[in-house]
Amino acid sequence: MPKLTDEEVGQLLRETFTEKEELLNHLPEATTPPVRRKAPVLLAAAAVLVVFAGIAVATGLERGPNTQPVAQSPAPPMQTVPVGKVEPKHFNPGSAYLAGVAIAELTKWERPAGGWPVVRVLDASYSQASSPTEAGGKGTPLSKRDQASIAGSAGVPIEWVQSRPTGPDVCDQANGTPYVTLGPVVFNESRSSATIGMSMWRGCLDAQWLTYRLVPIITPASNVYESSVRSWKVAGTVGPVAVS
Repeated sequence: MPKLTDEEVGQLLRETFTEKEELLNHLPEATTPPVRRKAPVLLAAAAVLVVFAGIAVATGLERGPNTQPVAQSPAPPMQTVPVGKVEPKHFNPGSAYLAGVAIAELTKWERPAGGWPVVRVLDASYSQASSPTEAGGKGTPLSKRDQASIAGSAGVPIEWVQSRPTGPDVCDQANGTPYVTLGPVVFNESRSSATIGMSMWRGCLDAQWLTYRLVPIITPASNVYESSVRSWKVAGTVGPVAVS
């Protein structure tokens, strides 16, 4: 059955009520009251018909004959906050400065009267720098920032190199220029001292390997309740010292 428009529904109701009124006018008087009592029932039925017709029309206008259900868009995935980069547990701020202090002390050994024209320092940190039997290997590269900090506190002109002379004729390559190999700076738990293993090589018969202990130089501050660390110094060696 085709759907009725609002105008067609209204016309149908008007015709229905007109027919019923004509029938009521021709009924016998004795039966008129019962029939009249049925009028509210007819009106209620007509009202329900109007309501259903309105709902059907409204639904048709909203969805249309060929409207498909709208698919729900999937919820966007939750964005995860990138985890910030965490510094290593044993990262030691200021260790490059202490390595420079150690170079300044080490290069006092056999220093010429006019000072060293240049000291060649390996551009990586070697864990076994203080061992004369260390086979070598690849060390941890020093950053440009660390190199600048080391050079700033070393007190000698530094040239960064990848390795000291090697090969079967290594002893013949010596020309008296110091080659320094650095190890990592290791602080104690309270950071009241630190150690660094290192070596200086100037030839097969002119080298030494050792581990320095460094301590802070504490100077009085503005009052007796405070103190401040101005610099560090080498307080001696720890462990074995080898010389050739």
